[in-house]
Amino acid sequence: MAFCDVCEPELAEATLSATRQTGQSARYFRTSVADRRELELLFKDLLDEFGRLDILVNNAAYQEHVPDIDHLTDEHFDRTLQTMAREAAKHIP
Repeated sequence: MAFCDVCEPELAEATLSATRQTGQSARYFRTSVADRRELELLFKDLLDEFGRLDILVNNAAYQEHVPDIDHLTDEHFDRTLQTMAREAAKHIP
């Protein structure tokens, strides 16, 4: 498992520890998913280390706070989903 975050290293360390306690390997990358160049480097590192990308859980994204999803504009919705998915899609068979 690999995950990235740019602003909460303490939470990342706790996630690493909890994952490793289950017997799984884990790797943390401190990366901004809003920066295309950083994402390119992230996926290069991921592929170098793990050989492939099977699943993307896109939990890191720009988020517009609205009272209900119906209040979210198409532009804000697209920006939220495109943050990391575009780069990941290049590497998932």
